Amino acid sequence: MERRKHIRVQLHHPVIFVGLDEKGRRTKEDVAMALNIHQEGILLESENPIKSPFVVITATVGGGQQLTITGSVIYTNRLETDKYRTGIFYKDSPEVSIQFAEKVVQAYLET
Repeated sequence: MERRKHIRVQLHHPVIFVGLDEKGRRTKEDVAMALNIHQEGILLESENPIKSPFVVITATVGGGQQLTITGSVIYTNRLETDKYRTGIFYKDSPEVSIQFAEKVVQAYLET
């Protein structure tokens, strides 16, 4: 039985993330691939683990516009392929979170 509150949209969209520590200081910047997205979070796959408790994610959408959203790292799992999957829960308002998810999905569908 599916226990998730929101339907995930499967995609393959590149993003940039900046890791932040508990005091909001930058710890790392890297690229990842968004694998699925919904109105409260996103699943990223990256070459390196995301060890920071918080991230700022930037995605390029229609017309080259860049959108950012802040999130909390919920988990990071290492895959057999030596890549990492990280679940992120958005910290921004529901309105900002929904707009981010909708625009990323739209950009993915237009490619």
